[in-house]
Amino acid sequence: MTPAGASSPNYNISYTPGTLTVTQTSVSSSGFSWSTSIDPIAYGTPLSGTQLNAVNPSVAGTITYSPAAGAVLPVGTHSVVATFTPSDTNSYSVTTITNTVIVTKASLVVTAEPKSKVAGQSDPVLTYQLAGTMAGSDTLAGTLGRTSGESRGTYPINLGTLAVSPSSSAGNYTIQFVSADFTITADSASVISSYDGTNAVPLVEDYEAISVTGVDAGNVAAINTAIAFLSSTATDSKDEVQAIVNAYGLILSESGEGLTDLNSAYNPTFLTYQTIGVNLGTLTTTYPTAIGLLNDIVRRQGAFGVDTLTEVQNLAGIVERLMITAAGGTPSPALTAADMTLNPPSWPAWRPRPTTARGSTPSPSCRPWRRPSPVPWRPFPPPPRPTTRLTSSPRPAPTRPRG
Repeated sequence: MTPAGASSPNYNISYTPGTLTVTQTSVSSSGFSWSTSIDPIAYGTPLSGTQLNAVNPSVAGTITYSPAAGAVLPVGTHSVVATFTPSDTNSYSVTTITNTVIVTKASLVVTAEPKSKVAGQSDPVLTYQLAGTMAGSDTLAGTLGRTSGESRGTYPINLGTLAVSPSSSAGNYTIQFVSADFTITADSASVISSYDGTNAVPLVEDYEAISVTGVDAGNVAAINTAIAFLSSTATDSKDEVQAIVNAYGLILSESGEGLTDLNSAYNPTFLTYQTIGVNLGTLTTTYPTAIGLLNDIVRRQGAFGVDTLTEVQNLAGIVERLMITAAGGTPSPALTAADMTLNPPSWPAWRPRPTTARGSTPSPSCRPWRRPSPVPWRPFPPPPRPTTRLTSSPRPAPTRPRG
């Protein structure tokens, strides 16, 4: 810088050159700023004006960011730089501000959907509902699993091999799994007809599933003893099973009446006993009146004494031997003191009377009953003696005929 133009009559003027320096102004003094309290964002959330919100200065220029808007950052803590470039770069300098953005794991909720199948079938595909957002091409790969087992019952569904893919992105997510039940049911008709006492036990709901009525928690075990003994061909239709249920219901209803026949109109017949699988031997042909004695014994025995087919069969055998003895015959095996003494099992002071399906009128729902003291049997008057001497051979214990 050189001065010039000065004059004086009394002085000689000389000039010495000098230097004038002009510096740029920082825009920070003009209002360029950025809040340091940026809220954390979940993985998968792209950067936007919510985070990239530096304040423009009062001078002309532009602000750029690195990483730029739209970038998806991995989980962790990241530096983000805002750069202001003034339009007048002679007067204002380019200025930067650095801030911090925290990226947290994205939350995924996997909710399994309940599934079921009939025993023996293949498992259906296990499906789920996904709540939460996955970034870019990230996805869930693999399949759900379940607790192993093929028997009838309920098995929890688990996460199985389901996981984030690619595996390099797995650290960017947390997975919350909500389980559901995998239920294995059975073909109720098949469960009932194939029951032999060693396999899957028919439940009340199995009888309900094939529309058989009269089965409840109080009598299903007794009915199942008859189902187990009878052949599968005698229990493979709804009508056959209903007849068995009705017959056993009558026997259970008859039991527990004590010394008085309270419902003679609904007394079991020989056919009733045969329907549940009781072998009556010669009773039906030689001693038709013995049904009264058999029912009399059943009444005094109580339901706990006739709640298995074996118990009912034993009582029928005792009656047959009594009738042979009364007719002058010699039963085999011979009657014992235990056969001649009434010893019903313990029974509560009152119990619900099993409902029956015989006829159209149900028996009373309940009545009081007290166990009588043991008394000797008093058989009906003996029928006329046959001209030939009768004997009886012991019958083997019931075994289930299959086929």
